[in-house]
Amino acid sequence: MKHETQGAVRKLQNLKVPPSVRLDQAVRPEDLILRRNLLSEVMDQSLRKVLKVIRDPRLAVALVNAQVRMQGRAQVPLSVRLYGKVHITGKGEVVFGQGVSLTGTVVPIEFVSRRGARITIGDHTFINYGTSISAHQLVSVGRDCLLGHYTFILDNNEHDSEQHNSVPPSAPVVIEDNVWIGSRVSILPGVRIGQHAAIGAGSVVTRDIPSYALAVGNPARVIRYLNMDKS
Repeated sequence: MKHETQGAVRKLQNLKVPPSVRLDQAVRPEDLILRRNLLSEVMDQSLRKVLKVIRDPRLAVALVNAQVRMQGRAQVPLSVRLYGKVHITGKGEVVFGQGVSLTGTVVPIEFVSRRGARITIGDHTFINYGTSISAHQLVSVGRDCLLGHYTFILDNNEHDSEQHNSVPPSAPVVIEDNVWIGSRVSILPGVRIGQHAAIGAGSVVTRDIPSYALAVGNPARVIRYLNMDKS
C-alpha cells in the first residue's frame, strides 16, 4: 500500500492542473486507490454473477424469460427471474425490485394495475403460482417476502355490496418486509401487514396485522407472536 501511494503521488506531482481547477479539487492519491479497489470489487461481484448464470442454465432461462415476457409492461431489473408465465394487464404501473423470483409454472401469476394505480414488489421477494394481485390505487409488497400459491391481494372490492354497478373507494394494501403468506390467503382492501408477520394458509385478512404476529382464520386473527430477534 505504501509503494502504491508513493507511485500515485509521483504521478500527481507531474500532472499539470488547469488554472480553472482549484487545488482543493485535485484528486488525492488515497481517493485514486479507493476508487480502484471499489472498481475491482464491483468487477468481482459481476463476474461471480455471470459465472452463476453460466453454471445454472435454468437460471439463465428464467432471467431471459422475465425480460421477454414482461419488458415493456413493467419495470423489470435484469436480476428478476420468471419460471413459467405471468399475465400483466391494465394501464397502471408494475414495478419489480432486484432479485424478485416468480414461479408461474402450474398456473400463471396475474398482475392487474388499473390506470393511475401502482403495484410494487420489493427486492428478493418470491411469488408462487396462481397468485393474483389487483390494484386500483396501490398494492405494495416489501422486501424478502414469501407469497404462497394462489395468494389473492386486492385494494378494491370491485363492486358495492348493495349497488352492484358502482365501484367502491379503493384502500391501499401494504405488506412490509419479510412477511410470509401461506397458500390461498386473501388480503382485502386497506390492510397493512407488519414486518416479519406470518399468515396461515386459507386465511382471509380483513384488518391490519401487527409485526411479528402469526394470524390465521376467516377473518384472520392473531393467535400468537413469533419468537424472533426484533433488534
